[in-house]
Amino acid sequence: MALKPDRNIVDDSVSYFVPAITYGGTRGGVVVATGATPSGAAMDQTVNGAWYIAAPSGRSPVGMLMNDVVQVDLTKQILNPYKSEAQIGDKAAIMRKGWAVTSSVDTTTGTITVGSGCYLGPSGNLTADSGGIYKSTNPAGPLSKHPLVGKWLSGADEDGYYKVYIDL
Repeated sequence: MALKPDRNIVDDSVSYFVPAITYGGTRGGVVVATGATPSGAAMDQTVNGAWYIAAPSGRSPVGMLMNDVVQVDLTKQILNPYKSEAQIGDKAAIMRKGWAVTSSVDTTTGTITVGSGCYLGPSGNLTADSGGIYKSTNPAGPLSKHPLVGKWLSGADEDGYYKVYIDL
């Protein structure tokens, strides 16, 4: 999963820490707030985090992750400046509004139509499914809801990348 360099960032944020690599640390997926709330205006508290999550239903997406999140020993090497990397536990760039070309797409849960809604699916992947997936433990139970994060601007290119507009 990754991003192509073709993008237009209208609004981004470096307010959230990425405390751990969960479900991959590659850029191009949509991250959600950890749920913990920092006190007052103290936005530099590590509880103000964002990451990929397996079950996005009921969670608050904050934007598309624009950095690869890696774990390296900074006493022996540096972050690769050509790969736009961020260290685990540091803040990462998150696009809140704009468009990008990403391969973090789940194509198994619906048909992607240009102009239709783009939703946050499992593990930060984007999906065309608005939440028609039943709970695995109770098939007759209530539907889970995938948060709307934007809309599709293209179908797949020859490499399996989609252009998507994010508006959070």
